[in-house]
Amino acid sequence: MSKLILSLLSLLLLTACSKDRKLVTEQISYDSLTIAITYPLQPEYVQYAAYVDGEKAYMVGYNHKSHSLDFISLSGTPCFYIELQREGADGVLPPTSFCVTNRQVVWLNSAGITVLDFQGKVLRRTALSEFRKTLGGAEYSFKPGGVTSGGFSYLTASGGRVYIPLFSASPEANAVGCLYSPEDGTVSLLPLAYPYEMVANKDLLGGLALPYIQPVGDKLLYNFPASSLIHVYEQGATKSFVLSGSDILEQPDAAALKNLSPRKKFEYESSAARCREVYYSPSLQKYFRVHYGTKTYFMDKNRPVYLTTCDTVGGNVKEYLLPPTVSGHYVVIRDTLYLACSPTATDDEFKVIKVEL
Repeated sequence: MSKLILSLLSLLLLTACSKDRKLVTEQISYDSLTIAITYPLQPEYVQYAAYVDGEKAYMVGYNHKSHSLDFISLSGTPCFYIELQREGADGVLPPTSFCVTNRQVVWLNSAGITVLDFQGKVLRRTALSEFRKTLGGAEYSFKPGGVTSGGFSYLTASGGRVYIPLFSASPEANAVGCLYSPEDGTVSLLPLAYPYEMVANKDLLGGLALPYIQPVGDKLLYNFPASSLIHVYEQGATKSFVLSGSDILEQPDAAALKNLSPRKKFEYESSAARCREVYYSPSLQKYFRVHYGTKTYFMDKNRPVYLTTCDTVGGNVKEYLLPPTVSGHYVVIRDTLYLACSPTATDDEFKVIKVEL
């Protein structure tokens, strides 16, 4: 592990309603971790989730080559993997999203929800049609229709339960997400509604309108990839504020999509600036979020990655340009950001940048 100091450019945004910007230079420290791996573990994954078992912490990646779930240790303990079946009673298709909680894996795809144990055995299946029945028959889905940009995990595990974002397929289905229990399969809608600008434009925005949901104590945070608005639900009320950043908009640019073909919409979604989920640290009293800058070409793997923080709701906003070696995929564990690095020529190392917030 080597301790590095990176001098970064920080952008201070005064308030949500102010357009004044002042450049300040910040320094941020980070650690570089190199983790030895062996087959079938890979130096890079398309999707990640966090898993904590006592003092042990892992980045968990879906391995499409071996159809396994690989646990990359961040705490010096051995790495391991769960071998998955493609067919039979324990067969599962590749995930749209997944998370790990209480030594169980919650697996989401177009077929529905599957719960597996750490031996890869299926404990519970809930088909999408059955899932909709529990929500009163409303036309919800787990992802937008058509082709969307993949590789983003949206499930969040907390307290043994899983928060699942929902995409509305009908006007009366307006909830942002639901709460799912892996133990008994019960599900209930969250009291969070799509904001007007997303209701009006979600069919145009596709995957850029699929929400992130983060529970923090008595708060529920939710936001959307296409917007810099942060929504905080607490004590029965929702308040919103802007956490701005380079390239991203306060509102989605739906007008640019209206006359585009499905392929061009996909290219727009893949290239556009994208906000990731928002976190709040009660101990630090700080909100933070990663977002990706605009790509010059939708197939380009190189794009700027930023970390944005604010000490209060919309106050003292600072933005840091993260090192170009990061791939943009990451997990957050105990107020620490672990960012996967783009792989090098070797396939026996997994590289991570660790940022203490």
